[in-house]
Amino acid sequence: MRSLWSLTAALLFSLGCADGGGGMLDGGAGTPRDGGATADAGGAADGGARTDAGGPTTCGPGQHACGAGCIDDLPNTPENGCRFGCGEACPTPPDGAADCDAAGQCTFACPPPFRREGGACVCARRTCEDWGHTCGAPDDGCGTPLDCGSCSTDAICFEGACQCPPDREEPNETRIAAKLIGTATDSPDTDLSFTELSIHVASDQDWFQIPVTDAFDFGNPQVRVTLRDIPSGDDYDLAAYYVCTSGGDSSACTTGTPDPMIGRGCRSANLGSATETVEIATECSGTDESGSLYIHVSARTFTGTCQRYRLNVR
Repeated sequence: MRSLWSLTAALLFSLGCADGGGGMLDGGAGTPRDGGATADAGGAADGGARTDAGGPTTCGPGQHACGAGCIDDLPNTPENGCRFGCGEACPTPPDGAADCDAAGQCTFACPPPFRREGGACVCARRTCEDWGHTCGAPDDGCGTPLDCGSCSTDAICFEGACQCPPDREEPNETRIAAKLIGTATDSPDTDLSFTELSIHVASDQDWFQIPVTDAFDFGNPQVRVTLRDIPSGDDYDLAAYYVCTSGGDSSACTTGTPDPMIGRGCRSANLGSATETVEIATECSGTDESGSLYIHVSARTFTGTCQRYRLNVR
């Protein structure tokens, strides 16, 4: 009986060692057949991406993390989320323009008339002064029309400024382009009057030329120019210049303020719509005081009433 029990116990011991022993190997391999771990938590056998216990992903050179893995760095363009994106376009607010910053991250810009405020593009409204308009209804840059004023019945609003119909002598914006509007002599005295002249826009410059002949009446020509009928509310200035044909520049301004811009001249700049008057006593080389009279009319203030002014030359 004892021998039979001993044999049975030995057999049971041998089977237990073959099936469940934690230290036994299967087929000579160097890994446990069951129950054993092959690596530490999150480990990798090939040196690639590694996540240790839920921590950040560590990537190799030229790569960056996307989710739980690594991808190669991307071209630094907003279409793919910039250098360190994951292939999705950069988010952009309404009216904004996506961009990538120097660090390879998404950003955005706000083109005019929008400006950046936090994470949004906000329209920056413009005024009539910003546009430089004195009439009309330009857009404020955000879809709303402005009220920049209106012009008189005869004027039109062109590019934000009131304009009157140009007079028949236009264009005559410079002394070189001065229009010849008559001739004059001092014997007999000449008296000229021009009534169909106007300043048609605030920047208008009216230049005229009148040749003057010294008729040898034992005196030099004395030139008088008067500007009348300046529109109410406007302020025009008058200047006249004398250029001797024979040379010399000893002419004198006897009424007005001396202005030697061209030859010898005078300027009158009374305030408002008051009449402007200048006088020049001519004095040239030799005995012939013949020459050219240049007249300049400009607006210091222009309201667009389109009224004609009067110019008298004697």
